[in-house]
Amino acid sequence: MLKSKVINQSNQVWAADITYVPMQKGFGYLLETVPHHAGDRVIMTWLNTDDLFTPNAFLTVAQFLADHPDESWVTGLPCLIREDGCIADLRLEDCGYARARLAKGEYDGRRLPPVMQEGTFWTLGLWRQVGGLNIDLRLAGDWDLWRRMARHARLINLRAVLAYHRRRSGQLSADMAKYWAELDALKQRNTAQPPALSGDRIALEGAWMAAWRTNLGQWVLSPMRYRRDGFLHCLSDCLVESWSKHAWGRAIIKAYRRLRGVAVD
Repeated sequence: MLKSKVINQSNQVWAADITYVPMQKGFGYLLETVPHHAGDRVIMTWLNTDDLFTPNAFLTVAQFLADHPDESWVTGLPCLIREDGCIADLRLEDCGYARARLAKGEYDGRRLPPVMQEGTFWTLGLWRQVGGLNIDLRLAGDWDLWRRMARHARLINLRAVLAYHRRRSGQLSADMAKYWAELDALKQRNTAQPPALSGDRIALEGAWMAAWRTNLGQWVLSPMRYRRDGFLHCLSDCLVESWSKHAWGRAIIKAYRRLRGVAVD
């Protein structure tokens, strides 16, 4: 197909390798199918049997990561389809994921929405950094992978639908009680507190979105604040905003964040 094509620039030709691995129990991936000499910028993802990627999802992710070499992990807007394929729902609000909260495992579907498996992409380099999946987990392997990835990279939420999650009767994700039980059991086994993340406050606590701006001809990244519910959280936000104007207030805020496991430079 490419014999007569002149290739003289980057991002002109792409290659994809799809490995289908049927699994009767738990998560698994044959990492041996990825050549050992493959570069760290190889893009990885997964998809459950009856979920779907959207047209040009791979092109969109590949071009974004090519344009942003410092990023290694992206996801799209969660979109649901019915068992018959009809589009059922699209989540637009509160789609960003704060890195500090991801690392602590707070996006578990209870108070904060989970990161969807379908439509999430990462680089081989990031996969190697975290050691891949914990194949002993049957249900919460994705949650565990996300929190370990968050210790090395932030998750960029593209304002684009990259995949569809199909809802049908009898699927494993329908029984969230078992998912949370496995998740909580893993937390209890891993009681040692990991070292606090260190970095800029916005980089750690901001939920990063990326939107394509036609007038600029590029993706524009911007942080959004994660959702804060309740009177006490609103009061806390007001105090942070007013205290941060003073040196003594910034010192108190910094000490408090360190107690929460976020080290702010």
